[in-house]
Amino acid sequence: MLNIALAPLCADSREQTGALVVFEDVTERLQLEEQLQQREKLSSIGMLAAGVAHEVNTPLTGVSSYTQMLLGMLPKNDPKHALLEKVSRQADRASEIVNNLLNFSRTGSAAEFAGLDIHRVLDDTLQLLEPQLRRSQIEIIRDYGDNLPKVHGNSVKLQQVFTNLILNARDSIANGNGRITL
Repeated sequence: MLNIALAPLCADSREQTGALVVFEDVTERLQLEEQLQQREKLSSIGMLAAGVAHEVNTPLTGVSSYTQMLLGMLPKNDPKHALLEKVSRQADRASEIVNNLLNFSRTGSAAEFAGLDIHRVLDDTLQLLEPQLRRSQIEIIRDYGDNLPKVHGNSVKLQQVFTNLILNARDSIANGNGRITL
């Protein structure tokens, strides 16, 4: 992208003797402005996700606390005890999903690179995608390698990559009822 400026050159007699043409390549500046706008959007999404996470985690904490209190009041052989344990596990699972969503919405920098358990990143990603995959009747086969070394990376960015790959795989399966092996 070029910015062109044109100005007349005049002699002492105020007669135009030529023109001054200045070409400026503004491509990089426009790209930087686009990147800034994208970062502002991502920042807004991150703030929204943080607010939603707080709003959802607050009642989840209450559910979890009351469930734990009731579990302490009932003997383990009471049939209600088993139901309350299920409620507790689901509340914990919902809390993990909200936290994964919050982590997913954050943008990362190079300073956030660390040694990662790739299995954990995949499991966190699958937990976020589980409802979509279930609706599409997609079965996930976890065929992870054993004793893999930690990967040096950014978990948020890797989760974004895995999300895109898994959703692309889902979309390529005709009529659902398929299987994705990881």
